[in-house]
Amino acid sequence: MSVLRRLWRGKYPLSVAFWLFYCVGLFACMFLSGLLVFLALEIFVSSGFDARPIARVTALTLLYCYLLIATVGVWRSAGPGLASPVWLSRIWAGGARFVVAAWVAMIAFRLADGGALRVLQWIMGDMDA
Repeated sequence: MSVLRRLWRGKYPLSVAFWLFYCVGLFACMFLSGLLVFLALEIFVSSGFDARPIARVTALTLLYCYLLIATVGVWRSAGPGLASPVWLSRIWAGGARFVVAAWVAMIAFRLADGGALRVLQWIMGDMDA
């Protein structure tokens, strides 16, 4: 847990926070979330218990909690780079903050544009997306 706490506080170098935690970590979290839903389908559906809504809520919670921690961590890790006298460090820090802000804006726009309803339909099993 101390790894996520350090990430949240922005204590990692920007390159580690962005590439390892934000990019690779997000894909790993997506994979684990998908695996969780798949295992719930395989284990519980064969026994007659439909655990898909529980697995889907758990997977989305895991994914969005990790995304929040990684986003804040990258944003905070970029702070020293923006204050650096080195021009290239400022560009990398600004680029990292731009990518994070664009990703958050895209998620917010998609949720506001009917995405939240589609997520609820997916959780409840009304659609097989």
